[in-house]
Amino acid sequence: MKKKQSRKPGQIPTPVEVQFPESEFSRFFKARMVELDRIKREHEDKWGVNRVIALVDVEFRIKVWKQAERVWEAAGTEDFNRLAAACDGMIRAYRAMDKWAVDEGIAPAGGVKAIEWEMDDGAVMAVVQTEADAAAYQRTRPDVGNRHIWSMQELVTMLESGLGNDIARLKATLGMPATVVKVEANGSGFDDFDNDLDLKKPSATPKMFPTDMKPLQKMR
Repeated sequence: MKKKQSRKPGQIPTPVEVQFPESEFSRFFKARMVELDRIKREHEDKWGVNRVIALVDVEFRIKVWKQAERVWEAAGTEDFNRLAAACDGMIRAYRAMDKWAVDEGIAPAGGVKAIEWEMDDGAVMAVVQTEADAAAYQRTRPDVGNRHIWSMQELVTMLESGLGNDIARLKATLGMPATVVKVEANGSGFDDFDNDLDLKKPSATPKMFPTDMKPLQKMR
């Protein structure tokens, strides 16, 4: 049974991998979601995640949300034309937001390189490289709270303070186990492997290089 995707206002379905066997409509739906996701990412790369939708007026925002809802509704049908029309309308919605931002003189968010992620509560979290970048990013994105903007400097400082072990335990608790290599003192790190090598017996492995070579003479 497929896991049902959760959604927030204005959110489009997430692209998923094609599985076989699969219906023609399901493949068509997934193909269109890849296209929609590309348009969405192009919009977010230029303007920032959820930035423009937060700046437009209420009527504009509701129109975008309604169009996204049409995509979800069409996804539950077997109507190719309805889904195609809904996706085309959503692409026009992103283009309309692009045009609105240009017409309003909104500065693109590309001045500072940031990794943005929309959290479950709709808030945006951003990770930038330096503290100076964090300050510059917040000037461009005042809609993103300061507590959701992190620099790599801050993250490294926290990890070096020993917080990394706590994060690993938390990831395991949340079902996201961290990759941790545990090496005991004087251990090789492979203590859980059975040792099937008997170093006292002559090796049965064929020699790749002759061992009866004469020792090299010192260069004069």
